[in-house]
This record gives sequence, structure tokens and C-alpha cells, in this order.
Amino acid sequence: MTSKRTFALGAGVTAIAATVATPLLAGSAAASTHSFTLRMHQVSDKTVDATPSGFSVGDDEVQATRLTEGAKTVGWEDGDCLTVRVSTTSDQLCRFVFHLSGGELVATGTVRSGRSGPGSFVLAVTGGTRTYAAATGQATITAVDHGAVPVVIDAQY
Repeated sequence: MTSKRTFALGAGVTAIAATVATPLLAGSAAASTHSFTLRMHQVSDKTVDATPSGFSVGDDEVQATRLTEGAKTVGWEDGDCLTVRVSTTSDQLCRFVFHLSGGELVATGTVRSGRSGPGSFVLAVTGGTRTYAAATGQATITAVDHGAVPVVIDAQY
């Protein structure tokens, strides 16, 4: 009798799991990969210098940029990078929000920098709003000294 009840319970749990998982799997299959390149043009950039004075843990670089795709302005970006470690290299926790016509796309991650800056780095796309609510993927940002900063977004949504 016990083995029949265990089997029936196991079959019921399996049926419920299949009923719940099937739409979830079907929904994830519907997401398609999108790849596009934007350029960030600096609008404002400010470093909030924490104590002690000079580059140290707690400093926060806050920025706003205008986003273009080709010659067309397609939105703006707000972001910040909080310094969490300083040594011969430094680590910053960065958060970027790309405001586009389909909604906001969010990218975040840790960036390691040397004396010449971070160079090219990758942030995780962690979602957003509207079109990008369930977005996943990555944003590759190539820091340059002057001019527009290229951002290649490879995301599924």
C-alpha cells in the first residue's frame, strides 16, 4: 500500500512539474538573439571622491552619455562605477542603464583596470523594462581616451 501511495504521489508531482515547466521552456525558446553596436558620447562625468582624498575605495564615477547607432541618436545611458579595491590594479562595480525606444536595458558587473584604464570589458545584461524585461546576454564596452565609446550588445529577449 505504501509503495502505491508513493508511486501515485511521485506521478502527481511529475505531472504538475511537467505542466509548470512546459510553458516556461516554450517561453525561453521564443527569445531570439539580438546583436547591435551603440556608441556612447559623454554628456557628463563626475567622480565623487570618498575619504581619503585621491583614488581610493568608495570613489564613485557617475556618468551620462548620449547613445547613437550610426549617425542617429537612439537614446541615452546613465551609469556609475564604484571603486571596491585599489592595488596595482583596481576593481570597480559598474552599472549601466541604456534607455532605448523599446525600454531600458540593464548591464552590470565588475571591471578591472590597470594604469592605462580598463580597456575592453564585458558586463552581464541582467534585464530591463518593457522589451528588455527578461533580457540576458552581455555588453562589451571598449573604453577609449577620446571620442565615442563603442558598446556591442549581444542579448536575448
